Amino acid sequence: MKITGLFWLMIPAFLQSHVPLLHTPGPLSSVCFKGPAMDLAHAPDTSLVNAFYRQRKGRLFWFDSLPYAAAKRRVLREALDSCAWFGLDRTRYPPLEQAGGLFTIPGSGPWMDLAARDSLLTGLALGFCRDLFQGSDIYQWLSYDGLERLHQQGDDRYIVDKLAEADSDSALLSLFQSLEPRDKSYRLLKSSLKQAIHNQYILQIKQLGITLNLLRWVNHFHYDRYILVNIPSASLKYVRQDSVELEMKAVVGKPDWKTPRFGAYCNEIILYPYWNVPRKIALRELLPQFKKSPSLIDSMNMQVIDAAGRIINHHLLDWSTYNRDNFPYHFRESTGCDNSLGVIKFNLTDPFDVYMHDTNLKRAFLSSYRFRSHGCIRLEKPYELAFFLLNGHIDQDLIASCLKGQAPVPLPLEKPVPVFVLYLPAETVAGDSVRIYRDIYRLVK
Repeated sequence: MKITGLFWLMIPAFLQSHVPLLHTPGPLSSVCFKGPAMDLAHAPDTSLVNAFYRQRKGRLFWFDSLPYAAAKRRVLREALDSCAWFGLDRTRYPPLEQAGGLFTIPGSGPWMDLAARDSLLTGLALGFCRDLFQGSDIYQWLSYDGLERLHQQGDDRYIVDKLAEADSDSALLSLFQSLEPRDKSYRLLKSSLKQAIHNQYILQIKQLGITLNLLRWVNHFHYDRYILVNIPSASLKYVRQDSVELEMKAVVGKPDWKTPRFGAYCNEIILYPYWNVPRKIALRELLPQFKKSPSLIDSMNMQVIDAAGRIINHHLLDWSTYNRDNFPYHFRESTGCDNSLGVIKFNLTDPFDVYMHDTNLKRAFLSSYRFRSHGCIRLEKPYELAFFLLNGHIDQDLIASCLKGQAPVPLPLEKPVPVFVLYLPAETVAGDSVRIYRDIYRLVK
């Protein structure tokens, strides 16, 4: 939402009623607006600005009497002016060529008094800090977020407290630097973005910017361990204590049957899972085949299940009477190594019925084109991942036995592990180079 002229007219009343600033040069009701109108987009919640000044007991921050005030304003302006280097959209902040007066102490005929200027610069700084810490425009790239709501209030308090403590230009600069990830991979991607900006490679600028913001979002949670699935690279990483402990190929959704992008938890592993065929797949792909040849149900190790979960004798059904509109059953594939889910399934808390799993089609991992699923995520090394997530407490003999018809064995995790399924158009490979991936889902506009 863009906040335009109306916001500026409301500033005097807002400051009088909400921000008890001290050392102001005159009554707040006498604020004079003589500068050009500006468009302040994506302003932080005014409650954050209020909290900031409560933290400082109402004292000015950018125009106080301390010798570092002018230097702090310079650091903020330079940071905002170079926001593209962080993968941030310049339109999130006022056009600085129009807002120059906002950063200086007014001479004669000020267009805004110091208290109002101080508050606006604080709003800009808090918004910039949040973008550095959490990434910007994240929800443009997510279909579901089951993680952030548990952290937002603490994140905002952290940003407000840290900015309020930055009482010098060097402290402010250090704060900005501390909010970003510090790992080598992130730095390489950021360096590549600067090079792309220098060379005016427009598409690469977008791809690298998207990646940096999403990585900042992942990093700001500071989880001790998590799983990151990258759709464009069709790969998975298991990260523990900021180190990649396991990496593997994955098979993800087809371009016309996309894997959704989300943050959720892996809360359970199931050995010898059934595959309950999604109804869309069952009606579109399987029902026409089974109507022509019901014996395929046996050869494909399938079962017909009624609404009460009972197995129906499909040989006794009159298949000619069923179609997509009236079929009352669902299909389930029985357990075993030849099951489409293999012998390990990783349940996720997303709302899309998307999960990670083993597969009986191992040859798919030999191909560089691994966009072949109906949305779920097939794993090259499911046993190794299960071993890590279960802290080694897994019956490897049971898995190796490859039993047919074995009842599913649910194994809840002691602590759910965060899972990020993201669309990262760029990535570091081999530790020291950056790869730009094909925009397989055509999402980068």
